[in-house]
Amino acid sequence: MTSILLTSDEEQLINQFILLPIVRQVLERDKQMIKECCLSFYDVYEEIFDQAIRAVSIDIRHTKQLIFEKKIRYKKNGILNYEIYVRGWQHHTHYHHIIAKQWVQKRLEKYLLN
Repeated sequence: MTSILLTSDEEQLINQFILLPIVRQVLERDKQMIKECCLSFYDVYEEIFDQAIRAVSIDIRHTKQLIFEKKIRYKKNGILNYEIYVRGWQHHTHYHHIIAKQWVQKRLEKYLLN
């Protein structure tokens, strides 16, 4: 199959589909690390992380629903390497770890600071 250009909406949706689960994993891991630090006000931090994890989970669920509605299919070839099937065409996507890290960091700021 030939690679095609994705619309900006499709590209954004695919980015979220691939990278939002990483955001949730980071939040869950960081929450566990904070728990092990024996902070005096752990409950406050736990609530902040729980709210962020819930917000990410809602966004993941919504993203998966949109992926299904738009009939976008995917095949995972590696951690950040996917074959995406959109409108009957195949599109290869690979995220460099530094770019993925920057995207995840921006999303973490959004979820934790807002």
